[in-house]
Amino acid sequence: MRSLIPLLRPHRVALGWATLAMVLDAALTVLRPWPLKVVIDLVLSHRHSRVPFLGGWLEALQPAPMSILYGACAATLMIALTTGVLTYGYTRTLGESDSGSSSRCAAICSPTCSASRCGFTTASAPAISSPASRRTFRPCGTW
Repeated sequence: MRSLIPLLRPHRVALGWATLAMVLDAALTVLRPWPLKVVIDLVLSHRHSRVPFLGGWLEALQPAPMSILYGACAATLMIALTTGVLTYGYTRTLGESDSGSSSRCAAICSPTCSASRCGFTTASAPAISSPASRRTFRPCGTW
């Protein structure tokens, strides 16, 4: 662990932002079912809603059913958009992507090796077989 901390020190701000984004993403993911619960409780079944933080406020306000539906749609949309932005933010901060655009991943997992980039040829690099994809990758050795 001691040898890992000096390597992470230059990236502490990015790791802090990514950690905060992950925590907020997890919190918003927990909130996803609440708008639907409010709609089911107050609009469809006309009973008291036990949603934390909002139940008492909605009971006292007694909005019209269409207002509740519009509010639930807006809340669901905001939760989905915010979790999407946060997920994009922390995956970009940490360098993970599905397309393999990370420079280190592209250098290691590239099926072909550019001699001008790293000096290794595909024939001289050892083959690595991936059981999940059944493809053979030849690393460039840029690390």
